[in-house]
Amino acid sequence: MLTAHPDIAEADRFLEWAEEILDQAWRTADNSRAVISLVDAYFDVRRARANIRLAAGGQPERPERRAPAGHQRKLTEEQVREIRSRYAAGDATQLSLAIEYGISQSAVHKIVSRQTWRDVA
Repeated sequence: MLTAHPDIAEADRFLEWAEEILDQAWRTADNSRAVISLVDAYFDVRRARANIRLAAGGQPERPERRAPAGHQRKLTEEQVREIRSRYAAGDATQLSLAIEYGISQSAVHKIVSRQTWRDVA
């Protein structure tokens, strides 16, 4: 807990709450545009919390580059095809696809570069 200044501690608690709300919201998002918007907001909140910790004299936290724990799951062949086609079309970034599908950004990179899932056309 941050104790340098009461306002900083309160801001950190507020941002922690916002992070939890965004995490809940993206689990129920019904389209990719909503997911991408929520992901952007989630990382903005994570970045703000890191800056508050830095301002309070603590160690800065690096925002995670993948979905939070519990969001990871195995993909289907159809999802792999969709990831490849959306990335190739320029409709999404590797990071937004990673968060949408609950995998790491490096996993998306390996999928689109055909290092994994080679047998899926």
